[in-house]
Amino acid sequence: MKSFEYSGIDNLDVMSLAQNYNNFLLGLISKFASKSGSIVDFGAGSGTYAKEVAKTTKNLICIEPDSKLQSTLNQAGLQTFSDISEIKTAEIDFVYSFNVLEHIENDIESLSEIFRILKPGSRCLIYVPAMQFLYSAMDTKVGHFRRYSLNEMKKKAPQVGFEIDVSRYADSIGVLATLAYKIIGDKSGGISPKSLVTYDRFIFPISKALDQITYPVCGKNLFVVLRKPEN
Repeated sequence: MKSFEYSGIDNLDVMSLAQNYNNFLLGLISKFASKSGSIVDFGAGSGTYAKEVAKTTKNLICIEPDSKLQSTLNQAGLQTFSDISEIKTAEIDFVYSFNVLEHIENDIESLSEIFRILKPGSRCLIYVPAMQFLYSAMDTKVGHFRRYSLNEMKKKAPQVGFEIDVSRYADSIGVLATLAYKIIGDKSGGISPKSLVTYDRFIFPISKALDQITYPVCGKNLFVVLRKPEN
């Protein structure tokens, strides 16, 4: 992740209001992270997740290339590097990355770097926007190169040596909501705080329950848990 200025900081601020969504992602960290050892937040942004993770671990490292966001992380007392290359090989017990890989043109290179810094047998959790047909003005505004499919992720992860422990779509109702946004939403790519909070409070919990059925086939997002082999 080379240094750059993130174009979607305003959308990032709005997403911090999505309490159920953010709690869901924090729950994934709690479920899959190593119970001890070092953790890397790859693409930490303003620290929405890192600030919570830091409450339960003393060994958290944030990777964030945007200088303004770095300053925010530093002010929160979080150890921050601008690039993953600053971390030694096979040093980290767990990596999580939420809505980051889609911003990186060469995502294979980033996956390779995550693989490099993990200890053998350790895992990473990747969460990204899904389904390319949902690509909208919001994706353009925040600098997304792509949205993913499970098949694409299942092809890319093994290219760098990862084994796949978990792969599933998330937020199935979000497919319809995002499609509606694409058709009739803000063409500048902005997110309405009121609409977001309403969706998060009333619709997202239903969507999360429905995901227990729909996770193999559709979702606004997807996540994978990848493991670096022991040998």
